Amino acid sequence: MHNGVVALIIIPLAGATLCMAEKGLPALRISRAVTCVAVLAVLGVLVALLPRGSAETVLSYRIGGFDAPFAIELRLDGIGRLGAAVSAIVAVAATAFSIGQGTRDPYYFALFLVMFAGMIGVSVTDDIFTMFIMFELVGIAAYALIAYGRKPEAVLASLRYLILTSVAMALYLFGVFVIYQKTGALSLHRLSVSGPGVAGIASLDRRTSRLVLAALVTGVATRAAVVPFHAWLPDAHANAPHGVSAMLSGAVVKVSFLALWRLIDLFGDAAYSQIFVWIGAATALAAAFQALAQSDAKKLLAWSTISQMGYVIAAYGVGTPLSRAAAGYYIVSHGTVKALLFLVVGTTLLYGGKRNLHRAGGFFRRSPYLFALFLVGALSLSGIPPFGGFAAKKLVLAATATDDYYVAWVLLRLAGVGTVASMAKLSAVFLRKTTDDAGHTPPAASRRRMPVLIVVGPSILAGLSVVTGVAPRFSQTFLYRLMGYASPDIVPRGVYERSSIVEAAAIALLGLVLYFITEKPRVTAFLRRIRRRRTSLDTATILLVCGFVALGGFALL
Repeated sequence: MHNGVVALIIIPLAGATLCMAEKGLPALRISRAVTCVAVLAVLGVLVALLPRGSAETVLSYRIGGFDAPFAIELRLDGIGRLGAAVSAIVAVAATAFSIGQGTRDPYYFALFLVMFAGMIGVSVTDDIFTMFIMFELVGIAAYALIAYGRKPEAVLASLRYLILTSVAMALYLFGVFVIYQKTGALSLHRLSVSGPGVAGIASLDRRTSRLVLAALVTGVATRAAVVPFHAWLPDAHANAPHGVSAMLSGAVVKVSFLALWRLIDLFGDAAYSQIFVWIGAATALAAAFQALAQSDAKKLLAWSTISQMGYVIAAYGVGTPLSRAAAGYYIVSHGTVKALLFLVVGTTLLYGGKRNLHRAGGFFRRSPYLFALFLVGALSLSGIPPFGGFAAKKLVLAATATDDYYVAWVLLRLAGVGTVASMAKLSAVFLRKTTDDAGHTPPAASRRRMPVLIVVGPSILAGLSVVTGVAPRFSQTFLYRLMGYASPDIVPRGVYERSSIVEAAAIALLGLVLYFITEKPRVTAFLRRIRRRRTSLDTATILLVCGFVALGGFALL
C-alpha cells in the first residue's frame, strides 16, 4: 500500500513521457488515451489508498530507501489526500473537456500531465525543498500552458505569472536555506519534532522563526493567489485554454493553499495564522466586487476565484478544529464548482458565445442542458440550497461567527451578496439576446454539433455538487475522516435549518438587487473605470515585496 504513494507521481510523469513519444512518432496517436488512463489511474490509486482504520491514516514512502536526514519522504496524510483528491477529480473533468474540444497536440497533454504530477507532489511531499521542486514542475508547465494559444494577451499573462512566481520562490528558497542552516533538516515531520539531538523549528528563536515563515508564506501564498500576492491570477486564468483554466482555478490554487496550511502549522504560531482571518475576509469582499466590475466572462470567474479563496483563508485562520474542517470542505466545494463554471463558460466560447458579457447571450436555446449545468455551479457558488456550496458556506460562516471575528463574519456575508450579483451578471452568457459587433445574429458555424464528451467533465462536477448538497452530513463526515478528523462530533447538525434557508434567500435577494443596480448607466460607467485600472507588472511586484516586508515586520513585534 505504501508503494502506491509514489505511484501517484510516477503515473502522470510516465504518461507525459509517452505523450512526448508521439511527437517523434506521430502515427502512434496515443497522447489522448494515455492522458485518460493516467488521470483515471491516479484516481483509482487514491481510492485504493483510502484509510480503513486508525493505523492506516498516514502512508509514507522513502525514495531510494535512504534514512533520515537524507531521505526524501512522501507522506499521504489527511491534507495530502485532500489535495490529491481535488487535483484528480478536476483533472478527470479537464481531460474529458480537452479531448471533447478536439485537442490533439501531444505537447498539450504532456504539459498537462507534468502539471498534474507536480500538484500531486506538492500535496504528498514531506520535504520543503522537494516541495519547491514540485512547485516548479507546476509552474513551468502552467507557464507554457497559459501561453498555449499564442495570443499576445496569453503570452503576457504567462510572463507575468513566470516573473512573479520566480521572485516569490526565490524568497521561499531563502527560507529553506535558513531552516537547513539552523536545523540541518528539511523534512516537515522531522522539523516538527524537537528533543535531544534533534533541532526542529522549535529550536529557532521567535524572530528568526517568523522571518523564515514570512519568506516561505510569500513564496507559497503567491502560488495560492492570496492578497496581496494575487496579481498574476486574473489575466492568467482568463487567457489560458479552458481546460487549463479549470485546473488552475479548481486545483492548483487549492493545492498551493494546502501547502501553505502545512507550513504555518509546522511553525505553530497561532497569532500568525489569525492574521489570515482578516486577510481572507477582506479578500473575499474586495475581489467579489472586482468580479462584479468585469465584462469578460472568464476574468469575472478569475476574480471570483480570489474572492472564494478568501472564505478558505478566513476559516483556516480561526484555528479551531471546526474552522479547519470547514476550510477543507470549502476547498473541495469551490474546487469542483469553479472548474465546472470555467468548463461551461469555455464551452459557450467554443460554440459561438462571446466573452463580453454586454454582447454575450442566447446559449440557453443552443443548449438547455449546458444552462442547467451552469445553474448548478452558479447557485452552489452563491450559497443557495440544495447545492454543496450552501453547506460549505454555512460551515465557514459558523466557524467565524464569534465575538472576536464578528467584523470578518459581516465582511464574508457582504462578499456573498457580491457573489450572487456577479453570478447573475455571468448568466448573460445564456439569457441575454445574442448579437455580434454589428448587431447581427451569430454565424451558422457556431451552430455545429456539440460533442457529448465535452459535457462529461462538467456533468461529473455538477453531480458532486448536487450530492454534497443533498446529503451534507454524509459528505462532511466522509471528508473529515479523510482529513484525519475521526470524531463525528465535528460535523454540525441542522444544515437545512429554516433560519439558514431564510438567510440564504435574503443574501440571494440582495445580490439580485445589487446586480440590477449595476445595470444602471451611471453605475456601469463607474464599474468600467474600475475595470480599466489594471495592475501593472511593476505594481504587482511591489505588492509582492510589500507583502513580504509586512509579514517579515510581524517578526519584530
